[in-house]
Amino acid sequence: MHKTQDHRLARKQPLQARSKASVHAILDATVQILSTRRATPLTTKKIAVRAGLSIGSLYQYFPNKEAIVLALISKKAEEVAFAFEEVALKQRGQKLVDALRALTTAYFAHKFSDLSLSKTLHARLDQTGGTHHLRPYRQRMRRAIESAMRHAPDVSIHDFQGAARMIWGALSGAARSVLETDSSQYFMSAVKRDAQGLIVVCAKSMTSDTPRSGRSSRDGHTAIPLETTSG
Repeated sequence: MHKTQDHRLARKQPLQARSKASVHAILDATVQILSTRRATPLTTKKIAVRAGLSIGSLYQYFPNKEAIVLALISKKAEEVAFAFEEVALKQRGQKLVDALRALTTAYFAHKFSDLSLSKTLHARLDQTGGTHHLRPYRQRMRRAIESAMRHAPDVSIHDFQGAARMIWGALSGAARSVLETDSSQYFMSAVKRDAQGLIVVCAKSMTSDTPRSGRSSRDGHTAIPLETTSG
């Protein structure tokens, strides 16, 4: 049985340098249009003109504007997830509070590096099917949190997966509260501060003054390796 191609996905992956340059130009042009202050409808024609390409060249890589926005959503998610995993690797062996504080700081720094664009892409999640495509990136970040917990010398919990889900829920929930409201810089700073405070409190409740011996968790599972991708 033949699979139906998802019309929201890119038509082909750019393999040649010239093709990669064209795709980058398309994505950059889309960001420029989405970031304009005036309400400018997004169309493939406008994207092609801004990118300096013919409409036919654009359609070689993307079937419609939704596929382009989805590529931007995935690109942003990859950047955040990769940076998050890098910090988790650097935090291996650190005390849990310090590790989770560093992860929280890194998450918000990369998630909100361009707040206006992040809000625009978040608002288009439903129409592009982006929520489904974000699942692997979210799983990677939950695994990064779990890895940091398993490698912390002072951790005293048994359910690493459940604890990681709780921490991730606090992070992602705080991010949504900023992305889904017409928030000011003050509100965003307050949300970040409150989320980090909550996570630190949770981390302290998961630790013990007695360091664990070795790298094994108390439930007999060895610390899982953290896998990263270069993107």
